Amino acid sequence: MDLIGWCLFAIGALLLVLFAFIGIDVNGISITNLAGTLVGSTMMISGAVFVAGSRIETTLRSIDWDRRKQTTVSNARPSSPTQSRQSGHIKNFKGYELTQGEGGVYVNGNKFSNVLEAEQWVREQFRS
Repeated sequence: MDLIGWCLFAIGALLLVLFAFIGIDVNGISITNLAGTLVGSTMMISGAVFVAGSRIETTLRSIDWDRRKQTTVSNARPSSPTQSRQSGHIKNFKGYELTQGEGGVYVNGNKFSNVLEAEQWVREQFRS
């Protein structure tokens, strides 16, 4: 792919130079050929795309994907809800601290069975 891309690029550059800059002699006047110019520029762009694609493919093939997966999994950290339940603090919700205690979730001394009920209670405090 790399060689094909460079060949297309070179041929396109040659066509571009011949038709856009040198042109065609008609009665001593040099006239550019629009069709040749478009074909030359198209071939240059296509060649550049082939070369870039080949280089990207080479880079992707050189990456050791199995090793990357292992390092990603081994660097995983525990999620914050697990850590916060161990410490008692769950989160701050609209200025109220939700904490994990024995048998439920506590907000300002009020006990709830889960976080959703505690958040609902906090929302009701703002309505009144």
